[in-house]
Amino acid sequence: MRGDWYMRSDIKFCLCLYFLPIIFGLCSSLCICWLLPLPAPNHVVALAATQEKAALPVPVLSLRLEQATIVHRPDGSYTCRCQGSSNLPDGAYLQFLWKYARPQPAVAIVDGCTTLKQGRFSSDLGNFPASRVIFPGSYQITVFFSPALQQQKIAAEFCETNLTFMLGDETQYAALFAGEQAWLEKFLREVAASCNKIYGAYRAGQNKSDEWYRGRASREDWFMSLRQGEMARGHLYLCHPFVKTVSQLRPLVNLLEMIEEAVEISLQEKEDSFLHKRLGEMNDLYPAVYNDFLQELMALSLNPADALRAELQNCRNEMRQTPPPHRTDNVVREQAAYLVRLHLFYQEVERLPLNSPAAFVAASNDWLWRVRSIMAELSKTQEAMGREETGLLLTPYPLPGEWRTVFDSLLAAWEQKAVSAKVLTALSYPAPTSFSEHWQKFIAGGRVAELVKWHIRRESDRFALYLQTMQKKMSGESSGSEDDIPGVVVSRQADIRLLTQLEPATSLLFRDYLRVCGRLLYVDDVLSQCRQGEIGREAALAELDRLKQEIAALQAACQK
Repeated sequence: MRGDWYMRSDIKFCLCLYFLPIIFGLCSSLCICWLLPLPAPNHVVALAATQEKAALPVPVLSLRLEQATIVHRPDGSYTCRCQGSSNLPDGAYLQFLWKYARPQPAVAIVDGCTTLKQGRFSSDLGNFPASRVIFPGSYQITVFFSPALQQQKIAAEFCETNLTFMLGDETQYAALFAGEQAWLEKFLREVAASCNKIYGAYRAGQNKSDEWYRGRASREDWFMSLRQGEMARGHLYLCHPFVKTVSQLRPLVNLLEMIEEAVEISLQEKEDSFLHKRLGEMNDLYPAVYNDFLQELMALSLNPADALRAELQNCRNEMRQTPPPHRTDNVVREQAAYLVRLHLFYQEVERLPLNSPAAFVAASNDWLWRVRSIMAELSKTQEAMGREETGLLLTPYPLPGEWRTVFDSLLAAWEQKAVSAKVLTALSYPAPTSFSEHWQKFIAGGRVAELVKWHIRRESDRFALYLQTMQKKMSGESSGSEDDIPGVVVSRQADIRLLTQLEPATSLLFRDYLRVCGRLLYVDDVLSQCRQGEIGREAALAELDRLKQEIAALQAACQK
């Protein structure tokens, strides 16, 4: 027993001698770690480096456009020279854009580029002949630096700067502006007179074609003078203030020549559908150009309030012409439908801003332009109903007496708001019956439902005429030009939809009307595919029969 105990004691002693150095080493390491700072983890080191880098000052990019001057050369040509400075490195690529800020919106004239040298830059924008006159007004040059466009890597972000400067003064601007206004008014009157002259010669030459050919030389001289005037005046200025109107003068002259060609075709082939299509295009384009001219006139005037007042007086003068004696029930119903759209304009008047005269003028500019458009559209519709032939509808047609009071009440509501906004000083005439009274009279007594049925019945009769035309084309009897069926089908849907919203009881009838509209467009496409050989004739005729049944059902529903 005693020997065993000694043996175990020897083993314990040996184990102590073995583990003692290991324990001593661990204790030494712990002491060292406690006395010395621990190394930071990788993300802590990166964060400290980022904070140290952010603490350094970042250079601010400087890009200054100091001056812009018009430099004339010995031969009379000129350029716009712009100069400035920047702290970008040499060789940095800069781009320029010269704009005329007076039109709405601004119009770009020319662009350019240059490179930076010793912190300075200079660039000549454009090379214009002496014949291009600079219209007085506000001009703006923009210079910008883009890192994506550099040939060398530059550690800088996108930067731009602008410089606005005046060329001429307001007196020069007003004089040239009045001259351009007078020229554009004269040009547009000549276009309308030329179109009426062509149509008058066509009516006179239907039975005597010699009358048409004898007047061809004078008409060609007229066209040539219009085209030369458009080309000369359109390129007279470096940038024209009436930029939108001037850009549409050439399409007007081109359409006049197309009408001349259409008349000759009509006289030779005894078919005037193509001529009436061209006249319809003129009836759409001419009012649009004239309205754009009026809108630009009010926006570019030095005194927009005076321009609005003058345009208001023009609207009243056109309304107060002698009304035509011919008035049918269709005309009265058509005018009643327009009253719904006028009510939307009346709601816009109630929402016009009154706290700022400038904001009121800007909103009224577009409002009065659209009121004038709907007045011309209503007059044109009335004339088309009162005449047997299509004719020309370029000149405003006088409104009947009751409709003059409706428009007067709408314009009076706007004028009262203009006085409240301190745009006008006083009312120009006593206010007529309020627009609200006209509106209440219109929607009373179930007139809206009758008007919806009348509109849809008239549209269904028109669909029946389209159906007859389709059937003739399928049988090869018609050789006339293609009708723009999709454009005609959707032309009246907006008005009828407004009426339906006022009278929900007509919603089912309006739904049937839309279904027939969709069917008509589908059949028109089917016939086109049939003429191209993609669909069989039997299938196309079956679709025509189905369309005929749906049109008849719609006509019957309108009679209930």
